[in-house]
Amino acid sequence: MSTNNVFAVTSIFKELDRKITLNKKEKVTVTEQELLDTYLNVTYPSLKRYADFYEFNFKFLKEIPFDICENIPIRKKIWYSKSYYIKKLFEQYDNIIMSDFDVIIKTYNNVLNRDEIGVIEKENVLHQYKREADFVSKKLNKQINRWYKTSFVYIPKTYKDVFIEQINEKFDEFLLDPDPVSTGDEVFINYIIHKHNLPVFKINKILKLNHYGGGMEKQKLIELNKEYFKFKKYFSYI
Repeated sequence: MSTNNVFAVTSIFKELDRKITLNKKEKVTVTEQELLDTYLNVTYPSLKRYADFYEFNFKFLKEIPFDICENIPIRKKIWYSKSYYIKKLFEQYDNIIMSDFDVIIKTYNNVLNRDEIGVIEKENVLHQYKREADFVSKKLNKQINRWYKTSFVYIPKTYKDVFIEQINEKFDEFLLDPDPVSTGDEVFINYIIHKHNLPVFKINKILKLNHYGGGMEKQKLIELNKEYFKFKKYFSYI
């Protein structure tokens, strides 16, 4: 594919035997391996179809892309990997879509004609992320009143230099910040957008997305995966 656009999916599973509790009340526990299998079967097809249809190169981002030896929990390194990958991808590509692995695209549309940052913005979302917004506000010395979800984000080449510059200058500071609110890419990307007052559009208004981010949502994905295998034997093309 000759296109210079990339659709990248963060899929860093470093502890496949690690158990994750999805539902404490019902004591539903799965391993990372089970989640990886579920993602590949259930969410991957819609992400790959989007990339193919709109002629994006499709990439899995499977490794932590930086080597910092400080005593940083591996989960935090994984959560910050998306931010660092933006820099690496912009060294090769012009326009970037980055998606978490637990997203399904239900309604397709082309975002390449937009010259703004595509982010997920929901009504009344700020109060859910007050601590994160206050953290970014403190970094910027100004109060922010919008919080953008970055489980699915589009960054056009117009803002390539801004992102590369900020990642070069500020990435280590955010990664090494001991504040527990400094959790990952969402905090850092919100910082960049608000610092430079970058224009955004609600990508969830252009594309209909299902994000299975929480434990209960992941539990639904596990059930969908079981259904997938029930019906797979009847269809040679699945």
